[in-house]
Amino acid sequence: MSVLTTYAARLIALVAPLILALMMSVSSARAATCDAVMSDVDFGSVSLRAGVVNQSSGTLKISCSGLVGLLLEMCVTFGPGSGGAGGGNNPRYMTGSSGDSLSYQLSESATNLTGAPLDTVTQSVTILLLNGALLGLGSGEATVPVYARILSTGSATPTGHYESQFSGAGNISISYGTASCTGALSQTAPVGSFTVSADVTASCELSVSPMNFGQLSSVINSNVDATASVDVSCSQNTPYSITMDMGTGSGVSDPAHRKMRNAAYSLDYGLYRDSARSQPWGKTPAQSASGTGSGTNQHFPVYGRLHAGQTGYLGSYSDSVIVTINY
Repeated sequence: MSVLTTYAARLIALVAPLILALMMSVSSARAATCDAVMSDVDFGSVSLRAGVVNQSSGTLKISCSGLVGLLLEMCVTFGPGSGGAGGGNNPRYMTGSSGDSLSYQLSESATNLTGAPLDTVTQSVTILLLNGALLGLGSGEATVPVYARILSTGSATPTGHYESQFSGAGNISISYGTASCTGALSQTAPVGSFTVSADVTASCELSVSPMNFGQLSSVINSNVDATASVDVSCSQNTPYSITMDMGTGSGVSDPAHRKMRNAAYSLDYGLYRDSARSQPWGKTPAQSASGTGSGTNQHFPVYGRLHAGQTGYLGSYSDSVIVTINY
């Protein structure tokens, strides 16, 4: 009989602290309230030309109040946003008024913006005593930078305003607890909405092929023709013009009579916009080619002519002409 009594007493002694610890954990979890505010992420005006890096950032501020000394684990989860996203939220999208999309990504890292997408920010917050507050009560906060980078490049994306809004539990939410932000005792709270936005400006890209007149006899009795090309890709509905300078030959002012040089010797040639070689391609508006961007590649032939009646000396002749696209 005495053995059973001793066993029962020990059992009660073990269970009582367990119940007390559980009550304290529940009490601690409910003894704090938290919220989070995320600032807007505004890229401003962006160009999508190849090689241009478009980055921005925002700030996530987490605030808690409750019993002094509590250490809370916070989890803020980001969804796809109103613009939608690919699998695993990679990439995310902003949408324009025309329904076109602009891809981007959020990240906790300022140096790895093309790596894994930002889904959840985990942050610890300690509640400290407030001056003048009731004994035992306090607050704590933490600030976390959120970085963003636009992934889209090229002229296929139309100009205009693009954005994605994050509001509601499906796009941004917060959970927190004393042991874990995902445990059975964790709580959830609403988070203020924020917007990711960008204004895409017109952009153009061009590529130019070389022109080669081939091997020539020393006496050029007839015209020698050759062709090259200029390929242009500009944003939709963007007007542009293409000009060419006079090359590196000294004293050249007429685009139909540029100079290829071989040391002290030169050969006279011209560049034209038409196959008849009647419209010289130069640097004035009247001598330029023009078009309107379509978001796809547009092809412009360049017609060259090495004029008859010249004498060449042994060696290689060359010239460099700068091609400029104005938009």
